[in-house]
Amino acid sequence: MTSIIETSKRVAMLATTGGISAVIALLAAAHHNNGYNLSLDFSGIKSFWGIVTAGVLWAGIFNWLFEKWVWRFGFLQGWLIKVPDLSGIWVGVSESHYFKTNDGSFERIDIEVNIAHQFDRIVYTQQGDAKIVALTTDLSKDESGFCELTVVYYNPPQIANSPNTREHYGCVRLRLYKPPKERTTSGSWQLKGEYWTSKSRFPDREDRGTTGIQELSWLRRC
Repeated sequence: MTSIIETSKRVAMLATTGGISAVIALLAAAHHNNGYNLSLDFSGIKSFWGIVTAGVLWAGIFNWLFEKWVWRFGFLQGWLIKVPDLSGIWVGVSESHYFKTNDGSFERIDIEVNIAHQFDRIVYTQQGDAKIVALTTDLSKDESGFCELTVVYYNPPQIANSPNTREHYGCVRLRLYKPPKERTTSGSWQLKGEYWTSKSRFPDREDRGTTGIQELSWLRRC
């Protein structure tokens, strides 16, 4: 997955956290010793090392908290975090541009997608008439500023003797649509885009594969 964070701002944030922690440790040492005298003897070096350790320790703790929870906060979106948190259950439809129903309309199936969005990875799992197993995922912004989720997947057959659920590989590219000022997921958020597969359009021979569209709406947190 491409970087979701402004690296220079993150470095500045960690440096600030470490610096504040070091200053607090210095003030605490000065208060404890009724003044602080940094010398080159063992005691001075020990005190200096304690201050450095305090800064690094708290910067490390903050970094862990940041990657675990803090990056999801809405007020960081667009300033520090490049892309929004997509975690949750998404529901919608997948419509084939080849397979048709008995009445001649394109085949549509209801699908449910679980997106587990972590700081450094996205796990995309789709349930429906067939189960999508994601091989790679990438969340980035395009040239127009829209967020796009790209998933390369493997689809094992789930329904016996069904000509439309043969084993295949595929790719789906979904663009995120949401209210401009909304920074946390809600029912108004949608993922829409096209998919391409290696699935043969005929059960008895190989050909160029199938295409279609997919539309999802955010439903709830997992």
